[in-house]
Amino acid sequence: MPWDRLLLPVLVAAFVFLALVWPMLRTWRRHGVFALVVHQTRDPLGRFVGRGFGAGVAGIAAWATVYAALGPAPLGVWDAPMVLRSGGLLAALVGLAVVLAAQAQMGASWRIGIDSEPTALVARGLYRWVRHPIYTGLLAMLVGVAALTPSAWTLMGGGWIASLIALQARLEDTHLFQQHGASWLAWASRTGRLVPGVGTVAAAAVAP
Repeated sequence: MPWDRLLLPVLVAAFVFLALVWPMLRTWRRHGVFALVVHQTRDPLGRFVGRGFGAGVAGIAAWATVYAALGPAPLGVWDAPMVLRSGGLLAALVGLAVVLAAQAQMGASWRIGIDSEPTALVARGLYRWVRHPIYTGLLAMLVGVAALTPSAWTLMGGGWIASLIALQARLEDTHLFQQHGASWLAWASRTGRLVPGVGTVAAAAVAP
């Protein structure tokens, strides 16, 4: 098996352990909090997003496994120049690093899903510039997956997951505004949603 076919499954395995399993264990050990709360949401849209994102992660894991086993041709992966694939690997690694840093900076407030219990508003580190840096990192990883294995499937799947990320970011904005009110508005007025300076919120634009 060519070594480059192992890159994607290794990246996916690293993401699952470092960005999902390990942070949940760390949050439980340090703060006594079980961070997986996606099942608690009562909002139908929130449930849809949570299930859709879970299906997306499972789909990427399956794609990576089949790609490693069969190679690019049976999956319709396009022949891509090395510069594109190298850029994809870099984007995926940078994205993973951003996810891990943002999770650590959230501390006890980190959750998978929207918690029914109050959480502190985190405005330090990466959160000084972006309200959802974890999702920024995930989007970079999606770009990396698409560049490493460019195909109609990865473009459609990446677009699907990206749309869910955008929806989840807006749901979390609404939730945090309801919890923190003026403090959230002051923070959101100077931070972008996913990119610094893009998606800042004016008080008049938020419904009470």
